[in-house]
Amino acid sequence: MAGLSFRNFTELTEHERDLVLSWRNADRIRLRMTNRGILSREEHFRFIDSLASRTDRLYYLFSVGGEPAGVLDFIRIDPKERSCEPGAYIGDERFLGYGFPLYHCALAHAFDDLGCVVVKGTVRKDNPASSAILRRVFGARDVGETAEENLLELDRPYWVAHRDGLEKRMRERFGIGEVRWS
Repeated sequence: MAGLSFRNFTELTEHERDLVLSWRNADRIRLRMTNRGILSREEHFRFIDSLASRTDRLYYLFSVGGEPAGVLDFIRIDPKERSCEPGAYIGDERFLGYGFPLYHCALAHAFDDLGCVVVKGTVRKDNPASSAILRRVFGARDVGETAEENLLELDRPYWVAHRDGLEKRMRERFGIGEVRWS
């Protein structure tokens, strides 16, 4: 069974920072981001360094079986409202199709570790697969839209009622063993 690990960006090596930058600047990923510009190494490293003093966002390097696979982030973390907005991308194309375990782990972390009662999200309209899995599998509901994005929310009661079945499905379908956060 392959384990999943999530390492905080503030703990990344220089090599891992460069790897994340190469993924982030790849057209396949960059053109689906809010900021579609190419980042310089200096800008990227400065952003990662700034995360050490931020409480409103967390960024993780996602690995499968020890192989770096992508990025998971939580922005707009609001302790008063008990909400956050996760985002993710698969950087290494060998792991395309791992959206289900990535979303599952994002929601587990948001609801179970960060204490959120609502998880908010925006999904680009040119990414219908993500919208579909969030609605159909994870119970997200539409709360609005912009010209380019669908606005979704997921509530803690739905998560609590379906968490165990979703985790079992993730482990069986993807052969996922241990999940570690650092």
